[in-house]
Amino acid sequence: MTHETTTRSEDGALSERALQLLGGPTICEPAPDDGAGMAQAIRCGLSDDALFHLASDVPWIWQDGSLERALLGTSPQSVIENGRLCEDDGWRLWRLALMICRAQDVLGDLEAGCRWLRAYRMDNAGNHPLDLLGTAEGAAAVMNRLLQIEYAVYC
Repeated sequence: MTHETTTRSEDGALSERALQLLGGPTICEPAPDDGAGMAQAIRCGLSDDALFHLASDVPWIWQDGSLERALLGTSPQSVIENGRLCEDDGWRLWRLALMICRAQDVLGDLEAGCRWLRAYRMDNAGNHPLDLLGTAEGAAAVMNRLLQIEYAVYC
């Protein structure tokens, strides 16, 4: 996810941290070394270990249906086919990892970032950032809100 205010090196660092949150290069073969490599890995199917590694670092993901909300209502058990995540669920998991890392950057620590993803109200419909991560458009809205918070720009 590249934004005008995010340099390529910052974007690469964010992607690297998100990859580590999912378990590092071992979650896919061949191991991704850049954004194109990660896209290919997601198309081929991330290992289900990525899901479990994320849950070990961010245990709240199993609570309150949080993971199901981020995966558009799909239960975690149903996203795993033959030890791999389907492409759509791989992209959703990747967006979740990116947003956890970005929220951590903006809000100061992992706990604060995760709390914001689960509790902050994005709109009048009562959607939380976590609810919007199932689609690329929703993830872009969450990223834009984080940029507004980071730079104290409120419309």
